[in-house]
Amino acid sequence: MVTATNYIILVDTREQKNDHILNYFKQNSIPYRLQKLDYGDYSIIDDSNMVMPISIERKASIDELINNFTNGRERFVEEFRRAIIKQCTLILMVEDLYGYKKIVHGVYRSKMNQNALLGSLKTFESRYFFQTSFIQKELAGHFIYNTLLYNAREYKKLIEFDNKIFSSKAN
Repeated sequence: MVTATNYIILVDTREQKNDHILNYFKQNSIPYRLQKLDYGDYSIIDDSNMVMPISIERKASIDELINNFTNGRERFVEEFRRAIIKQCTLILMVEDLYGYKKIVHGVYRSKMNQNALLGSLKTFESRYFFQTSFIQKELAGHFIYNTLLYNAREYKKLIEFDNKIFSSKAN
C-alpha cells in the first residue's frame, strides 16, 4: 500500500529564498531533505531511497524565468537535457499566478519582447517535454508536495503493475 509517509521530498541545496516552501513542509509534517540535485529544485524518493522520475524546477518570478532564457540559457538547457537523459518528467513552476498573462502583455522588467519570450517558453516546452505551471507563491509548497506525491504514487503503481505482468508471463 502506497501512503504519503512512504516518501521524502528532496530539496536542492542550491535553492534560494524558499523559506515559504520549507515552512509549508514543516507546518504540515512533510518529511524533506536537503540534497544536491542534478536537475530541478525539488524531487521525491520513496522509503527505499528510490528516486522517482519527477522533478520540479522552480522560478520565483517571470524575471527569473527571463534571465534563464537570456543570461543563463546554456545552464537551463543542460538541466532539461539531464532530466531527459534520466527519463525524468520535469515541471517548470513559476511563482506568479498571472505569469502567463504578464508574458502575453509584456508586463515584466526585462526588455525581452513578449513574443520572443512566449516563443522561447513554448519551444522549450515542446523540445524538452515539459509544461509550465503558474502558481501563487503562497501555494508553492502545496503544489510541489502534491505534484510530486501523486506522480510518485502513480509511478509506483505502474511498477507494481509491470511486475505482476512480467511475473505472470514467467509462470
